[in-house]
Amino acid sequence: MKKPPLKKFKKAPVLPKKKLPSKYRIFPEHNSLRQILLNKYFIVSFITAFIIVALTLQGISLRNSLSTLKSLETQKAKIDREVLYWEKVTTLHKEYRDGYFKLALLEYQRGDKEKSRIYIKKTLEIDPNFIQAKDFAKEVGLPYSP
Repeated sequence: MKKPPLKKFKKAPVLPKKKLPSKYRIFPEHNSLRQILLNKYFIVSFITAFIIVALTLQGISLRNSLSTLKSLETQKAKIDREVLYWEKVTTLHKEYRDGYFKLALLEYQRGDKEKSRIYIKKTLEIDPNFIQAKDFAKEVGLPYSP
């Protein structure tokens, strides 16, 4: 038996050797930094980022202000409730010096110095030796002479 003749294959073409990239890459040159900055996309992006940051900071500031306002309103409501309570106590117990002293302190916290002076006078009429009341009378600007 005869062997079939071997097929002859064509030789593969020889490819030219590829050059490896050099260490020094070539970057496209920009004429100037001014061209980059004048690029409309850069300007729009920068302005957008600036507005976002500004709005975020403004939102944080607003949130802090609102929480402070809420806290102050809560404190004011608490002081108002205490004033009502101590007014009831002093109407029931006319000679209770601590009630009048507490009312003087609360009115001072409210910012009403005139009412505070009235209550501190009443406190000192009941007990002229009450040291805390004497000190507070000086704070309110009430001249006290025993």
